[in-house]
Amino acid sequence: MTSQIKKIALQGLPGAYSEQAAQNYFKNIFPISIFSISYQDSFEKLTQSIQNHLADQADYGLLPIENSSAGTVHSALDSLLATENIEIIGETILPVHHALLAKPGVTINQIKTAISHPQALAQCTGFLKTRNIQAQDFFDTAGAAEYLSKQSDPSYLSTAAIASVLCAEKYGLVCLQENIEDLSNNQTRFLVLARVNSLKIFQDPKNLFKSFLVFSLKNKTDTLAKFLILLSNAGINLTKIESQPDRILPFHYQFILELTHKNNLLETLETAQCLLNTCRVFGTWQIK
Repeated sequence: MTSQIKKIALQGLPGAYSEQAAQNYFKNIFPISIFSISYQDSFEKLTQSIQNHLADQADYGLLPIENSSAGTVHSALDSLLATENIEIIGETILPVHHALLAKPGVTINQIKTAISHPQALAQCTGFLKTRNIQAQDFFDTAGAAEYLSKQSDPSYLSTAAIASVLCAEKYGLVCLQENIEDLSNNQTRFLVLARVNSLKIFQDPKNLFKSFLVFSLKNKTDTLAKFLILLSNAGINLTKIESQPDRILPFHYQFILELTHKNNLLETLETAQCLLNTCRVFGTWQIK
């Protein structure tokens, strides 16, 4: 491997949806011959590989942060919030269509259990209930397909994996049914990660910006309302807000915001210091 090759860290195994998203995103930036995929078995290891904490160092990473039907991927969000020198430099959205995969010769009526990532299982809840199939968590969709393919015990003939159709061919399984997701427009949004101060991929000042920030508020009346009004008055558009418990202070909360704006966010946050206890901008990137 030459120093010119860019390494992309993903959670999962070959055939995972993250791999498809990475190829779709980076093929428009780098020639396919100069980027490679580094597969990690957890979101924590994915972020560590970008932060230089692992020997298998990556230049970029793709983190699935939200699904259009199942919501926030909290394990991915937790891994992101625990980082120190990673920033978000972009995002990409992938249409996700799940398939029910099984060992060769198995029919769909034999299936009693489906294994997959919890997010994939949640996105196929209606299908599983209709067919009375029990859901069982696994660390990854492609990982579930690979695991099933390696099982020789006859008891696994009643088990299927929920993964992409590509995984059927990759791991020697058969596709019993395609498009088993509950919503036909099922999509997952991925954040593109890099080390802080990495070279930004897009640099067109005429584009609109998007930012991802995490903050906590001073314990005063109407602080959140005042902060949101301040953003609104600055022409900053709120696209997502959620809260989550503070890891240090029991029963205190931090807020995760995603915003679209012109090049005025930092100035606005400076004005808001009297309302904020903590604030970290995890990344600002340009929207095409």
